[in-house]
Amino acid sequence: MTLIDDLLKREGGFVNDPSDRGGATKFGITLATLGWYLGRPATIDDVRNLDIEVARAIYEKRYLKAPGFDKISWVPLQNQLVDFGVNSGPQVAIMNLQEILGVETDGILGPKTLEALKNSDPTRVNVSLAKRRIMMITRIVRRDPSQVKFLSGWVSRALEFI
Repeated sequence: MTLIDDLLKREGGFVNDPSDRGGATKFGITLATLGWYLGRPATIDDVRNLDIEVARAIYEKRYLKAPGFDKISWVPLQNQLVDFGVNSGPQVAIMNLQEILGVETDGILGPKTLEALKNSDPTRVNVSLAKRRIMMITRIVRRDPSQVKFLSGWVSRALEFI
């Protein structure tokens, strides 16, 4: 099973929960992300009719290759960074990684970040990243209690990577 297959399994089919700040999604692809891919504003029907192969292409282009996560050689960390990027944006995932590594937090997965990662214990980095995700999730719910309905799923998802 590939990283993208795992993502698709976690994300599931069409959902349009009014409490979800991402709006309507299918396979985890939001209106905004699908609009980016289509080059025009997407509609709920566009999301509802999204083909799984288009979702795969979006994940590969926007969440694996564009942020540079394909350069991460340790697969468990690569998987978590992609998943974190899908949920919170690739730049947020990279900035959290950079803070763990003690390098400049510019949100760009460049040579300095990759070198620091190469010289780190990937298991420790991966666990630290999951902890940061959980802390971030709790801050989101504290600021906006309407998001508590997603808390268990979000935390479980982050814990999958430990």
